[in-house]
Amino acid sequence: MIKPDRLNRYLEDYFAATGEPTNEFVCPITLTRVHKQDLIDGHILNRAIKSASRKTVLQNRDVDNFFGTVVEPSFIEFLNNPISKTVDIVKRSRHVRVVLSDGSRVKAFHAKSRSGQKAAGRYPCAEFLIDGESIGLFLRAERSELEGGVPVGVEITLNYYPAHWLASMLKSAYLAVFSVLGYLGVNNALADTIRSAMSNYFRDKGGRLETERYFSEFSGSCKLLGFGEIPTDLEQDYQPISFDSLEDNRFIFHYINDQFLFAISVIFRINGKTLAATIPQTLDHCDSGIAWQAYRRFLEMDDGLNRTSRLAEFTGSSWNVEENGTRCHIC
Repeated sequence: MIKPDRLNRYLEDYFAATGEPTNEFVCPITLTRVHKQDLIDGHILNRAIKSASRKTVLQNRDVDNFFGTVVEPSFIEFLNNPISKTVDIVKRSRHVRVVLSDGSRVKAFHAKSRSGQKAAGRYPCAEFLIDGESIGLFLRAERSELEGGVPVGVEITLNYYPAHWLASMLKSAYLAVFSVLGYLGVNNALADTIRSAMSNYFRDKGGRLETERYFSEFSGSCKLLGFGEIPTDLEQDYQPISFDSLEDNRFIFHYINDQFLFAISVIFRINGKTLAATIPQTLDHCDSGIAWQAYRRFLEMDDGLNRTSRLAEFTGSSWNVEENGTRCHIC
C-alpha cells in the first residue's frame, strides 16, 4: 500500500515541473497516469542482485514487471554468477545437461519447490555432490533411454545478452535520476530520448532478442568504473569508487565546454564493483540537439569533445558541484 503523503509528493512535483495538475501518479517512463492499485514502491536495482542498494522509487507495476521479466534475469545472472557457488548456479540454470558415461548428454533440471519436485517425480533423478552439497537433477528422458550409460557429470550453458545489461542499467539510472530530480529530470527533450526508448520497448512488448533494436543508440553508456590507473587484474588490483549514487546522492555531471550539462553518470556499487550508467540529461538551457550530439560523441569516446566531468552531490534542495574535474577510468 502506497502511503498518501508519499504519493502526494509526486503529484505536487509533477505540477511544479509541468504546470499541469494531476490526481494520479504519472509514470516517468510512459508518461501515462497510473491508478493507485497499479503502483509499487519498486527497487531501483533489482533486489535479486546479491549486493546492491535497496533504494526504492514509486513505479508503474506493469512497466517494472515487464523489465523484470524480459531483460533483468539475464542481467542478474551476469552479476551474481561470478560470486556464486557452482551448486547455486546449477540450481538456477535453465540450460543443464547431465553427461552420461557413454558420452551422450541429457537435458536436466533442478526442481526447487515441493510441487515442482512432485511433478518431476516421473523423471529419473541423478544425484551429484557439488561444492559439498548433494543435489538431485531430474533427467528429461525415459529410463529406457538411459540404459547406454550412467550419469558422470553436469554441464550448464550460461547465456548473457549485452543488450539486456544495457536496458537494465539504463532503466535503473533513469529511475535513480528521477528519484532526486523528480519530473524536472523527465520533462525535457534530452531525457526524452532514453525515456521514449524504454516506453516503446514496453509498449511494443519487445522480446528478449529484440532489446538491442530499441537501445542501440545508447551502446557504450554502461561501463565498469574505477579510480586511478586502468586495472590489469580486476580481482587483485581493481579499486571501486567509494560512493554509490543511490546511497550517497552523488553523481558525475558531464559538461560541454565546461558550461552546459549534457549527461549524468549514475554510479552503482554492485557485488563489490562500481558500475556506471551514463544517460542524457540537462538542467541548463542547452540546445537539446547540441547536447544529444555531445552525448553520442561521449559514448564513442571522441577525444575531440571538449568535455569536463565533475562530481555533483544532491543535498535535498540543491546541487553541490565540485570545481575540479573528476579523474577516473572506464574499463
